[in-house]
Amino acid sequence: YEATPEDAVRAGEELTSPFDAADPDVVEQGHEVYVVFCAMCHGGSGLGDGAVTKRGYPPPPPLPTGKSTEMKDGQLFHILTYGQGSMAPYASQLSPDDRWRVIAYLRDVQAKAKAEAPSDDETGDDSVEGDQPDNIGPDAPGNEP
Repeated sequence: YEATPEDAVRAGEELTSPFDAADPDVVEQGHEVYVVFCAMCHGGSGLGDGAVTKRGYPPPPPLPTGKSTEMKDGQLFHILTYGQGSMAPYASQLSPDDRWRVIAYLRDVQAKAKAEAPSDDETGDDSVEGDQPDNIGPDAPGNEP
């Protein structure tokens, strides 16, 4: 594979984890790796609020609810291997097995976030994802730089 968005998608179709992502030991090992290598940017709970973001580094997208929830495991493996956008590659820091373990941990975090999120029925929200009222968001009044 090469470090391209197209190859990341291809990796998503072709690569699968050698681990059972539901295995609590694999998830815990992934958490341990995440704390050391990922939390400084992604934050302890994956919300993109790690320590480096407090020093001016652009925050990464939230892992529990962001685009990564729609990516296949192989695509995430490719991103961990080659990097993407402002994220550096981690192939030299993390073994392939540790990359898969981090993905298992991430999937566990995402499953818990989804289980805890209120459904549209509970909130009465029938908006389409991405809809945003005019009074919130980066262009809202009061959010000028």
